[in-house]
Amino acid sequence: MFDEVSARDDADTPVDGDSASRQPDVDPLGLLLLRVRHGDQRAFKRVYDMTAPRLLSKALSILSTRDTAEDVLQETYVRIWRNIAQFDPARGSAATWILRILRNAAIDRLRHDRTIARYQTTTDALPDLPIAPEPVTDRIDLDRALARISPEQRASICRVVVHGWTHDEVGKLDGVPTPTAKARVQRGLRRLHAALTDLPPDARVANAAEKALA
Repeated sequence: MFDEVSARDDADTPVDGDSASRQPDVDPLGLLLLRVRHGDQRAFKRVYDMTAPRLLSKALSILSTRDTAEDVLQETYVRIWRNIAQFDPARGSAATWILRILRNAAIDRLRHDRTIARYQTTTDALPDLPIAPEPVTDRIDLDRALARISPEQRASICRVVVHGWTHDEVGKLDGVPTPTAKARVQRGLRRLHAALTDLPPDARVANAAEKALA
C-alpha cells in the first residue's frame, strides 16, 4: 500500500524491549512506528515521507478542497504522534492503522464543517449592523481577493485579523490543533496577498495583516 522499500534502511535499526522480538513479523512501516513509539523523531519523518502522498490522495477523495485535505493530513500526523502507544502490529498492519486515523480525522472535519455551515446559515438571517464607511474601491478589491481563498481560510483570517482572536482560540472553535489553525491563517494570508497583487490598486491590507501576525 505504501512504499515499503524506502523504509527498509531505517527499519533495519532495532527497537527496544518486546518490540524487538516481533521484528521478523512486522512490515518496514510497522518497524518505523515501533521506533516512533520510543520517541524517534527521525523515524517519524520517514513515516511522513513514506505515507504523505498516499494519505493526501485519500483525503482529497473524501473532502471537498485541497486546503481542507491538507489540514486533515496535518491533523492525521498529530494524532499518529499522540496515539502511537496504541499501535500494536499484532492487531493489524501499520498502513491499516494509519488509514483509519486519516478516515477518522476526515469524518471529524466533515461533521465540523456541517456544524459551521448550519451556524452560518443562522447568522446570515440576522439584520446587517451599520459599519464605518470605507473607500469603495478598497472594499471591492478586498472582497474580490477574499473570494479567491477558501471559506476556512477566510473565516480564520477574519477571526484573527479583524476580531483579534488568538490562534489557540481559533483552533478550539474549529476543532483543530493550534499549529493547524496558525498554518491555515498563514496560508490564507499568502493567498490573499497574491490575490490582491493581481487587483489594483494595492495589497497593503494583506501586508499589514501578515506583519501583525508575525
